[in-house]
Amino acid sequence: MADKFTRFLSGVGTGLLNPKGNLGDARHASRTFVDGAFSRAPRTKFLFHVHFDINPRGLSSDFRSHHSSSISVLVKTSTLPRFSFDTDMKNQYNRKKLIYKNINYDPIQVTFHDDNTGIINALWAQYFLYYSPEREQVPGAWDILGGSATGRQSGAGPYNGGGVVYSAESGGYRYGLDSDRVQDPFFRSITIYTMSKKRFHSYKLINPHIRTWDHGDVSYAESGGTVQATMNLGYESVIYGAGRIDTNNAEEPINFGNLHYDKVPSPLSVLG
Repeated sequence: MADKFTRFLSGVGTGLLNPKGNLGDARHASRTFVDGAFSRAPRTKFLFHVHFDINPRGLSSDFRSHHSSSISVLVKTSTLPRFSFDTDMKNQYNRKKLIYKNINYDPIQVTFHDDNTGIINALWAQYFLYYSPEREQVPGAWDILGGSATGRQSGAGPYNGGGVVYSAESGGYRYGLDSDRVQDPFFRSITIYTMSKKRFHSYKLINPHIRTWDHGDVSYAESGGTVQATMNLGYESVIYGAGRIDTNNAEEPINFGNLHYDKVPSPLSVLG
């Protein structure tokens, strides 16, 4: 007993010069990640939002009015912008010197839920028609409610997405990717928002173009599996942004908290 008591007093005595004592907790992680209301805590992956700014000429009237805003909530995963530099190694007065030659915007990948309504399928069908109008599609392929696409006309001959018949007066019989009709991209921009602590950081992709599109796969063996579509995007530049999230008067993130969003409060109290 005396030995235990002596060791206890020894611990108290050393604590005068050692604030942590003999049994101190490791506070480094707490000071790093908890202090400042978790200001330095790692950002979570699942708090994100993606906004698609689409050229109205590329969409059917029904899709533009009723479904274009729903594309954002059907994004399953997205990679963030990636960059790489072309470099060259030079000899400078008998020492190595690394110089930059060019910056490359590496493609990103966006995965969608293939929804029961067919919104994502309709998005791709309209993108396909916009750049390859010679690929005739049945109206239901891009118009979910079965109406006609914007300006689409019936009859023989190739038509563009705006319903203009190709003729010698309108630039000849060039069509598809060879036509000079497509001057504005289908996607004007795509903005990816990451969010935390009521603030956002944004990555705006300028003039993105689909490089590859994958409709996924189906299988009888996966009774619980879901179908997803994946697109690989190239883009011309990135504009960064940041700000505070205000769903009442929100300029950004665009459409976040407005569509399919539960705004009914659920306070944790006895009266609910």
